[in-house]
Amino acid sequence: MSLVKLKKDVKFVPAKDRVLIFSSGRHMCIQGGENISLVGRLAPLISSVASPRDEVIRTFVDHERDAAAGILEQLSEGGMLFEAERLEEVATRKTFSITSPNITFIGHATLLIRINGLRILTDPWLFTHNKHIDRWPYPITFEDLPVLDLICISHEHSDHLNLPTLMRLDKRIPVVVPKIECPNKHNRSLERRLTRLGFETVICLETWEHFNFQNTKITRTPCHKAWTVTEQATWLIENEEISIFCGCDMLEDEMMMKQLGERYDIDIAFLPISGFTERLGRLPVKEILPAETHDQIMRDAMGVKEAVQATRWLKPRFAVGYANGGAYWYRHPEGSLTGDPATEFTGLLQRENPSVVGLDLEPGDIWEHKAERVIRYEQDADGTK
Repeated sequence: MSLVKLKKDVKFVPAKDRVLIFSSGRHMCIQGGENISLVGRLAPLISSVASPRDEVIRTFVDHERDAAAGILEQLSEGGMLFEAERLEEVATRKTFSITSPNITFIGHATLLIRINGLRILTDPWLFTHNKHIDRWPYPITFEDLPVLDLICISHEHSDHLNLPTLMRLDKRIPVVVPKIECPNKHNRSLERRLTRLGFETVICLETWEHFNFQNTKITRTPCHKAWTVTEQATWLIENEEISIFCGCDMLEDEMMMKQLGERYDIDIAFLPISGFTERLGRLPVKEILPAETHDQIMRDAMGVKEAVQATRWLKPRFAVGYANGGAYWYRHPEGSLTGDPATEFTGLLQRENPSVVGLDLEPGDIWEHKAERVIRYEQDADGTK
């Protein structure tokens, strides 16, 4: 029995009429825009576990099987596959049990939320080829991910809608995205982009609209437009056990946050912290903005002090600085512009709003809600190494 599995670092980058593929100094290309969806559906079948080659091919309908077999052959010839003859030659991943609900901080704005028997992934980004991030790769890989039930994506920027990561995820997973009201080149339809990758179900929500999924409620909460152009979402994910606010890339929004704080009992809030600022005239969006706005200085998310202020409005029990500069492992060249480094969030929160507990999560750490504890990466469920 011939088994095939993608190497851990294989990265698929869809382009207009081809898929570019990279792995450990190797690169190759699969031509044809019609192959993007085919590669997008093939990749997850061989991402997490080694699978029999013939069974992989049989998952496709008759008229696609020759093309799928051809792509597998190209990947093999290009050195992108791990191949074995027996199942025991393939390493299995470690698993351990933690009470639900719990949240794994994968990195940046990527959270793996286990709630009510569901596994929800937010803003999936498992490839960290980014000069501003110290660690590569994140400790959580495709092999570590469980079978997913839902994906939430806040906006189109590549550190939130990361095409190489999405290419390797199962295209049968429903994806929740914000509905784009005014499409343009900097504010494209997320539904169209995801459908092109092969995703079968994309749910588009307007602001304050919610989606009920197996006794769990996902609400699109407001967010400013990034650089005044790109529509974004924040998310409130809740059931009878926990209420989670995902701030994604938001700025401080007093009216919205006070609404959330008054209307909901938020258990844990993930708040983006960044020191990045830039003049609009130095950004690609300048071409569609009035010239008189080009000297305006814009921030991409909250600073440390603003995130602490946000906790006063949201009134969560616990708060985490994440995305952009929300943890020590991120070093942004413009971080000093906000005054305090991101590492100061938990300390400043303790001094200025001690009613909220600040959590310092590193990539791979798990927040176990009922036990109110952080399980550090590579620790056992009982908290020991």
